[in-house]
Amino acid sequence: MQSADYYREQAKEADGLGLTEGNPEIRRILRQRARDYVDIAADLEGGSIKIVHEAELPRQRHIGPIKMSDVARPAHK
Repeated sequence: MQSADYYREQAKEADGLGLTEGNPEIRRILRQRARDYVDIAADLEGGSIKIVHEAELPRQRHIGPIKMSDVARPAHK
C-alpha cells in the first residue's frame, strides 16, 4: 500500500479532473473517487489501516476440491 501522501496526490488529480469534466456522471464519479482517496489517506495517518508486507501475511492452507461423497446428504423420510 502507498503512503498517505500518495493518496492525497491521487485525490488532487481526481478532483481536478472532476472540475474540468463535461459529462456530469463522470464528474460525479471522479469527485467521489477524490473523496475516497482523502478518506484512505486519513485512515492511513490515523492508524485505521496497517501496511503489512506480503511476507508477513498468514499463509492459507489449500484444502482442495470438495467431492460430492464428502457432502452430507439429508436422510429421506
